[in-house]
Amino acid sequence: MSDKNTNFNPLIDRIMILKKKFLRHVSDYGILHSLKRTIRFLFSPVFQRPRLIIYEIDILNTPRKHIPTNGYIFKLLDPKDADFIYQTEEMAEYLKGKLEAKLSANGICMVVIKQNKVIGFNLASIGEVYLPFLKARVITNKDEAWSDQITIHKDHRKKGLGSALRNRFYAELREKGFKTLYGHREKFNIASERSAKKYTSRLLVKAEYLKIITFEILRYSKIPADIKDEKKKRCQRVRKKDVKNHWHYVKPNKKAEHLFTIEVGEFRD
Repeated sequence: MSDKNTNFNPLIDRIMILKKKFLRHVSDYGILHSLKRTIRFLFSPVFQRPRLIIYEIDILNTPRKHIPTNGYIFKLLDPKDADFIYQTEEMAEYLKGKLEAKLSANGICMVVIKQNKVIGFNLASIGEVYLPFLKARVITNKDEAWSDQITIHKDHRKKGLGSALRNRFYAELREKGFKTLYGHREKFNIASERSAKKYTSRLLVKAEYLKIITFEILRYSKIPADIKDEKKKRCQRVRKKDVKNHWHYVKPNKKAEHLFTIEVGEFRD
């Protein structure tokens, strides 16, 4: 009996993750897009094709406005903050059981707390960063960080908390000696683009990962300078007619984890 339960546990876990992802996506993107994402998730073992836009934020020159917090508390997480870590993991399925180790290694995470509950977070990594969408390892320089995710609970949005969290988090990064923050969003995610728009210095790369059964490849193309120029086209959407695709193909390395490796310096001019 216990063996059967053990065999079913992975399936049950996958169903629970799927349910949670679906409900969150309905709240964030609507029912139609959520169904598309759910179908993609179900077929992910045999087919994947995520497409991302990678951007750069000059945190030395980001807006530094004082935004009223109205009772919200901003806190940098410590690996010993077990309760807050658990609550943060509940907001992002991919972090489940991983955040404590990430904080102990190369992660920096600031949470927003109200009445002892985590209602938002901004997580960044330094040094060697894993991008699950691209199945890639990205190497950053010592004064650069990579923004994994910023999230505000749906019941607390449209109150300026996203901007307040970014301002507090970027201030902490500056104090720690960081100059540049890289970020990424899915190509379709216009809401994410809008929220980061006033902080983005330039768009750097569009990248896509393709997997068909056992075949897989990663390719990326630098976004032309006239689109990168914030004075001309600040964080505008990347349209097909604007970009001449000079694709760079990356092969996975031969290590056990079978990840692609990208040097962040390749993104820059």
